[in-house]
Amino acid sequence: EPLAARLQAVRAQMDEIAGQQAAGQRRPRIVTIQGDEDIEFAVLQKVMYTVNQGGFDDIALAVLKKA
Repeated sequence: EPLAARLQAVRAQMDEIAGQQAAGQRRPRIVTIQGDEDIEFAVLQKVMYTVNQGGFDDIALAVLKKA
């Protein structure tokens, strides 16, 4: 629930900014999720689902390779 609430607030802010820009141009809502190898896949799936349900249709995963 905290993630969903925060996403809703961010989306509202993004929509407000978009409304002040050129009319008729819908900007994509992009989210990048960063994690490490210790995150369980089931948790990642839940986060991705929550993000998508929050109205963000472009989800990217950031992967950092250890040196």
